[in-house]
Amino acid sequence: MADSCITSVQLPFFERYFIFDNFFYIYPLDFPHEPMNYSGNQLVKAEDSGEAFSLSASMDFKDGAHSPVEYYYDVNENLIKCLNKRISNIAYNPLNLPMTLAIANSFGSATNTYVYAVGGAKLKTVQQWSGGSKQTDYCGNMIYKNGVLKRILTNRDYKL
Repeated sequence: MADSCITSVQLPFFERYFIFDNFFYIYPLDFPHEPMNYSGNQLVKAEDSGEAFSLSASMDFKDGAHSPVEYYYDVNENLIKCLNKRISNIAYNPLNLPMTLAIANSFGSATNTYVYAVGGAKLKTVQQWSGGSKQTDYCGNMIYKNGVLKRILTNRDYKL
């Protein structure tokens, strides 16, 4: 497994050293960045030693796994499993667009199903969980939620 190649340089217009990772993100040398392990361009493991928020449903990164491999990919380099987010399976169609996404965590389990047109435009999303389901249909520039028109997309924004 290849490790991320990090190079330390001093930029002429700064008086301190910086590091660059494989994706050309720049960090000050004294920046407390978290260790990330890569295999090529694929993230294999991510650690976060930062303080945990008290909101369990917050959108920040949650270090939910502590194993040598936390992210799994198929032969087309699509993410198929993420231990940190408790995503147990992602299945893809021949266009490499997600068809199903299964999640199981402390809140319960859920499955998202996606339907696309032949050209790849999303037509429908169905979210199912133990307490119910929700369907979103995409018809041109109109978005319906559970059969009710919710948005009309325009060139500048959306209506409704």
